[in-house]
Amino acid sequence: MNEVDSTNFTWFNFFINSFDILFTLTLNNNLAKDKINNLIGKIIILRENKEVDLFELGKLLNLMGIDRLNIIALYPLDVIEKINYINIKEPSDVKYLEIGANDFITHCLNNSSFNFLEYNKNTIYIIKEGSYIDVKNIFSKINGFNTNIGRGGSQKSHLLSPLDFRLSCYMMAMLKFDYKYITYLNSFNIATKDRYLPFIER
Repeated sequence: MNEVDSTNFTWFNFFINSFDILFTLTLNNNLAKDKINNLIGKIIILRENKEVDLFELGKLLNLMGIDRLNIIALYPLDVIEKINYINIKEPSDVKYLEIGANDFITHCLNNSSFNFLEYNKNTIYIIKEGSYIDVKNIFSKINGFNTNIGRGGSQKSHLLSPLDFRLSCYMMAMLKFDYKYITYLNSFNIATKDRYLPFIER
């Protein structure tokens, strides 16, 4: 793994493009072996490419009272040859990880020494040039437990959930609190079905 020492830099940027899927996940209960465990996911797709400065993001998160954020950029086709990692430690702790999907499944999702569910509570994921189908495929098993990614539909679905609010806060910080521009960037009204449906009939 290539780790960048953030003390040697005054900037570090990463890119989100319009073919990427950004999402957060939550699990309502503990994992159980005798059933399919449902994780709820919330996704956003941007209509334009964006560059994010990790140092600026750390400052904005601190202003929002968010102490830590993990950003995991996943490459479904494992097009990167190595794992890249940078940690901005203050004013808020921001960890950025670039990793191939297969390595992520091995080292994070199915590694008994890694507490994925605890780590997930402060994490936003980016699947590079991916779709919701990729989300479901990557997160099909966690530490030997069968899992399924759902979109929610409980009796509280009309209320603002902690998961909705978490994703919204992360995006506000990444895109510098410009409400009108963030509203424009959200491709909710124009995203094609292959980007957000859990399966596509062919």
